[in-house]
Amino acid sequence: MKKSLPLILTVIVLLTGCSAPLNKDGVLKKIEEHQSKIDSYQLELGMSVDVKGNNGEKAYSELNLSADIQSKKEAYQINMSNDQEAKEIVIKDDKAYLKNGDDSWEEAEKKEAKALISQTDYQVFTKLINAVSDELKLNKKDADYLLSYEGDSQKLFKLLQKYYNVSFTGVDVEKDVTINLDAKVDKKTFNLKELAIVLTALNDSGKVVIEITIELDKFGQIKDIKAPTSK
Repeated sequence: MKKSLPLILTVIVLLTGCSAPLNKDGVLKKIEEHQSKIDSYQLELGMSVDVKGNNGEKAYSELNLSADIQSKKEAYQINMSNDQEAKEIVIKDDKAYLKNGDDSWEEAEKKEAKALISQTDYQVFTKLINAVSDELKLNKKDADYLLSYEGDSQKLFKLLQKYYNVSFTGVDVEKDVTINLDAKVDKKTFNLKELAIVLTALNDSGKVVIEITIELDKFGQIKDIKAPTSK
């Protein structure tokens, strides 16, 4: 009996070493499983709207947001800016604090910060990906899994409308809008590293392109977020 033990161990090692590579559903399942382990992360989020009318009208606007997030403690430190203003928001201990530019900190209504919380919520990012899970394509590159989608998913559009206030005027969203989604996922940790979504509306009136880009980093490395002293 004692002599058979090394043979059994060898068989186990060989079997565990021959696991099949993950397919798309396997990657999505791993992303779902590992998101519960994420306690903090840093992100950079950019949103832009580019309008080009057929009569020569043009308009462009963008919003940039960076955040340190401790999801387990529900603590957020967010900096955001556009062409006109810059704001800093801290959410800690069920309270929200706001600072406009160089002004002093003011305590704010937390409900006013809910939209920002959802826009930086890791689980929202996975919801967006899962909305088109059946139509995703999987590619592998170096240390990452790449998930991509192109189509007119109304389910995905409604989520973008809910969480990012995406909307169009004078556009039939079921006919005129195409959505591209690209997600980069780390092969070892199954953490989402990048998410890029581009909505393109094209009809006789012109073209509108809305881009949302998200980059995530420093998982588990964010130090304690402190509440500022309000005025």
